[in-house]
Amino acid sequence: MIKIVTDSTCYLPPALLDEHDISVVPLSLAFGHTVYREGIDIDTETFFAELARAPDLPQTSQPSVEQFLAAWRPLLDAGHEVVAILISTGLSGTVASAEAAKVQLGQVPVSIVDSLSTAMGLGMQALRAAEWAAAGATRDQIVAAVERMREVVRIILVPDTLEYLHRGGRINAAQRWVGTLLRVKPLLEVRDGVVEPLEQVRTARRALARLVESTVEYLGDDRRPWIAVMHSRLPEAAEQLMEMLQVHYPQARYFSAEIGPTVGVHVGPGASGIMACPSRVLNM
Repeated sequence: MIKIVTDSTCYLPPALLDEHDISVVPLSLAFGHTVYREGIDIDTETFFAELARAPDLPQTSQPSVEQFLAAWRPLLDAGHEVVAILISTGLSGTVASAEAAKVQLGQVPVSIVDSLSTAMGLGMQALRAAEWAAAGATRDQIVAAVERMREVVRIILVPDTLEYLHRGGRINAAQRWVGTLLRVKPLLEVRDGVVEPLEQVRTARRALARLVESTVEYLGDDRRPWIAVMHSRLPEAAEQLMEMLQVHYPQARYFSAEIGPTVGVHVGPGASGIMACPSRVLNM
């Protein structure tokens, strides 16, 4: 049997992780000298409360080699093969840790895939891979299908401010926006595994409208895409996005998730986003 392993930035709801037996390796973050494993030692509510009080941004770090070994060994010992689908190398060193762990294990049936994404862009790849595995696909088939999927999975999001991304060094090509960090609602896109600026709007209401409009422009008349709405401490915006999207795509498969600590460090509270995946890559 093929088992899917991902990391804690996937933000799949626990019920889906349990239903599809997806293993999660946590990233870590440190407020000063106190280190937390995402989703284990700190939850999202506690994290954002601490972020509001902290004088400095917490530092995030990839899982250790030992954490990957601990996740994989029981699966391999039970006779399973593993596909590990992980946060983009453009955003984290997580893939590098996984590759180092695989080297330590030697010739084992483990495949590592750079998702070129994070949050629900990563989560949707892990979920679909688990469904393909349950349907009897081979490891090579799953890897090839996920690699096709990662090329078209799209995340667009609107943080309340660029301040967190700018301070954390996670946004490229944004110097032209630095002077307006606190005065615009920036639309961002996870593109080729990194965060890039897309456009600017002036109000939160217009920002939500543009998220939906841009998604419709991207998906066109696709009847059964996968769509996920995401937010950080802003559930009312996620609900509004869902309602607006359902007008255009009543037959889509919808998901909703809150952005957790590791990504929340960089987008801050008050962010909203949409993950869109065209249906053409959802069949093997």
